[in-house]
Amino acid sequence: MSVTRHGITQLNGMGVYKHQYRAMLYMVVNEFEIKSIVDQVVAADPKAFIEVSSVERIEGNYRQKPLD
Repeated sequence: MSVTRHGITQLNGMGVYKHQYRAMLYMVVNEFEIKSIVDQVVAADPKAFIEVSSVERIEGNYRQKPLD
């Protein structure tokens, strides 16, 4: 993604209802980045399921990559 300096983790799994393989992308960002990231995801896949939740605490390796 070009709107953030954070990494994305891909988790592969199978849906229980339709038994279809799916990839879930997981990203932790700050609240100021949510809108631009959601906008980019929806532009790439208008049918994407997006869940936004609050995080109480993060431990370790939450670093942003340097800007080029």
